[in-house]
Amino acid sequence: MEPATIIAGLELAEKLKAPIADIFSPTAELQKKYRWMVINIQNRSQFNMNVDTILLHNGSMFWDAPTTVEAFSSGSFSVSNKEGTILVGASGAVRFILETGGKRGLSVAVGFSAPAVGSARASVHLNAGPQTAYDNLFTEENKKETIVDGIANDGNPKQTALTFQTIPGQITSFTITQRDV
Repeated sequence: MEPATIIAGLELAEKLKAPIADIFSPTAELQKKYRWMVINIQNRSQFNMNVDTILLHNGSMFWDAPTTVEAFSSGSFSVSNKEGTILVGASGAVRFILETGGKRGLSVAVGFSAPAVGSARASVHLNAGPQTAYDNLFTEENKKETIVDGIANDGNPKQTALTFQTIPGQITSFTITQRDV
């Protein structure tokens, strides 16, 4: 895979100020579950995010499964406890690959948990699998930043910064933001 062409300056500013679709709300059916979460994704970057690997804890199920989130757009997925389970939370992790160029792209894992007892948790980890994100839900790993190498429109090398942040809650926010370096 070739290095990504990095957008910057006014072009990036124009893309970032454009509105992104509304935050997704849980359905009435989902809210009837014992434990549930909605994970809203705001992709404020030029890179598409593709689902790579999914991990669900025993007793959990996807209500709406995670899907690709296009550049400068939004998406969501939701989880709940399975039917017939008693005192079971909803938890797991998803690894996305951002199409940043290079051999594989950038791996970003998001862990989430709505435990049977206690508060909702979320974590984000770069270059890690979903098990790492799930195992580290209690380490307060809610914000990460990295630099992506690419090529500017004029053909010269260019870098851009990406910030990944989760704000945990029953409706969790996961935001990716791109900025000039």
